[in-house]
Order: sequence, then structure tokens, then C-alpha cells
Amino acid sequence: MPSACSETSPVDLQQSLLVEQEHAEWFLAERVVPGTEIHKDRDVTWIVHAGAAWRNAGIMVRLSPSSAERRIDTLLARYQRHRRGMALWLSPSATPSNITGLLTARRLRCQKYYPAMIRNLADRPPSFQQPKELVIRRVIDPEEFRNTAHPAIGPLTTPLRRTAFERLRALLSQPSARTRDYVAWLNGTPAGAIEVFVGSTCAGIHGLTVPERYQGRGIASALIERACIDVRDLGVERIGLLASTEGQRLYLRRGFHEVSRFGYWYRSFQRDC
Repeated sequence: MPSACSETSPVDLQQSLLVEQEHAEWFLAERVVPGTEIHKDRDVTWIVHAGAAWRNAGIMVRLSPSSAERRIDTLLARYQRHRRGMALWLSPSATPSNITGLLTARRLRCQKYYPAMIRNLADRPPSFQQPKELVIRRVIDPEEFRNTAHPAIGPLTTPLRRTAFERLRALLSQPSARTRDYVAWLNGTPAGAIEVFVGSTCAGIHGLTVPERYQGRGIASALIERACIDVRDLGVERIGLLASTEGQRLYLRRGFHEVSRFGYWYRSFQRDC
């Protein structure tokens, strides 16, 4: 189980880098989302947008010792003007070696170390039988969820939910189809969803949602298996993710293994803390 701020974990740097690179590509794919600001700098890939505060974040942090303080201050100033939040995902490959001290001095705090996990799609999948009453469909046109709540977004009654809907619509409209969204329907009712991004060397799961009233019925496992089958059919060899505490146990059962842990360092400007 991921601890609050302990990075003690077996590390496979090569596979850890696959997860990190896929996440960076996922960030860059949001260039098509209205109102989103994307930066692919030599030493960090980062995103600024009006969605959930925690998603204003950077990854592939490779700051040089000589410029690290100045670069962190540059990011901090931009996110402070945005007045939501700033986060950095620190993988085992993040530099410089004293970066956690530099972040602490600027009032960023480690929220948790999240397991980076990978599943080899060439391996035999764990046994699973999908519930007979469950149907999983890939979302092609998200307009069907303008009036029917998408399980990962909810009814479009708040600015954040409307922003999330427009983000999904922009990403799914791309001809490359690198972003894929699947919804599980239970007796005709949306009961779960999963978002997948197809990176250049590894696919990634970036959101698995099953509302509490539908949990315990195998819906999450069914969504994972459908995502894995589809990306394997595209010729992708691996699929990775950053797991939550609850998700880690599920992903272990579905054939994923931990390759490292990423620290999530965050400061909110909504509360000015």
C-alpha cells in the first residue's frame, strides 16, 4: 500500500521511465483542449488549465543543479497567477538530488508516493468472467453524455464538470484516436468508465471510475480487461498507470506489477497554502 511520503519500493528504472514518458505524452495530447496551456521544456513537461486543481502539474522533471531553484520559481510564479494549484510528479529519475528540499522550501508538500505499475500484454491475463448483464462500449461521440451523466464526470451542473466534458470531447475528436474512453452499462445504466491513452511505447490508464453503488460486481475488472484487449490489438506491448491506494490491490489482481513509486508534490493556491 502506498505510504504518505515514503519512496521505499523496488525500482525498475527502465519500466518506470515507460510510465513517466507515457504520462508526459498524455499531458502533451491536451494541446487540443480549449483553454489549456502546455509546456514541453527540456527539463520538465507541464500543463496549466481550468480543470481540477490537482491536474495542474509537471512530470519528466530533470532540472539541472545550477538552474533548479530558478526553474521551480518560474513554474511556481505561473501557477500562482493561475490561482489553483501546482504539482510535480517526481519519479526515481527526477533531478537534482536535492529537489525535495527545494520543493519543501517553497511550501510544496509530498501528498503521497503512488505506485507506478505495468502489465505485459503478451502475458496470459488473469482469469475473469464478465457479468452477463454488463455491456462495455467505447465512447465515440461524448454528446450522448450531455444529458446522461458520464460515470467519471457526473451531471454537467458545475463549471468543473463542464470543463471535464469539453476536455473529453476535444480529445475523442482527434483522428489519431490516442485517447480512448469506455463506459460500462449495467442494465442500460452507465455504471463505470475508464480512460486510456495510447502512447508511443506504452499505453496508460488515466482514470477508472465505478460509483460506489455499483462496486463489487466486477465492473472495474471488466473495464480494465476491455482496455487491455483493445490496446493489445493495436500492437501495444505494455500498459501502465499510477495507482491509488484502493486501485493498487485491484491492479495487482489484474496482472499489473509495481515498478517504482512517484512522489506527488503539491501546493494549493486556492487556500494560499
